[in-house]
Amino acid sequence: MAHSSPPGPRSATTLCRLNPGTRPHAADQTNAIKDAPAPRVAPTEVTFRFTTVRGNLYAFGYRYPAAGSASIKSLNGSAAKVERVTLLGPTPQQLRFKQTADALTVALPPTAPVAGMPYALRIEGTAAVGLA
Repeated sequence: MAHSSPPGPRSATTLCRLNPGTRPHAADQTNAIKDAPAPRVAPTEVTFRFTTVRGNLYAFGYRYPAAGSASIKSLNGSAAKVERVTLLGPTPQQLRFKQTADALTVALPPTAPVAGMPYALRIEGTAAVGLA
């Protein structure tokens, strides 16, 4: 019976292929594997991140819009029926909104709840929005 040598160190590319869904890695001079830097994208007024908690959808805007309204295209009228939008912060406030075939447009106060920081919207509606 032929003996094979033990497998050597695996390359970062091999590790990514063996673990689907992981990020690419890079090796430095010492051959230690480290995370490759993620590409940076400058946030704009239409940059949002989403999560759900206890049946509510939360949208985090990374730049407070100067125009006084935020548009979320992924929540257009064909996506789901939005029933209530609340701006979170030191004093949460319910906001006016309009849902069209193009986007959910939310009227925001003239100033952000916390200057220079992302803002959060709690969006309540039907199960199609991602709500339970």
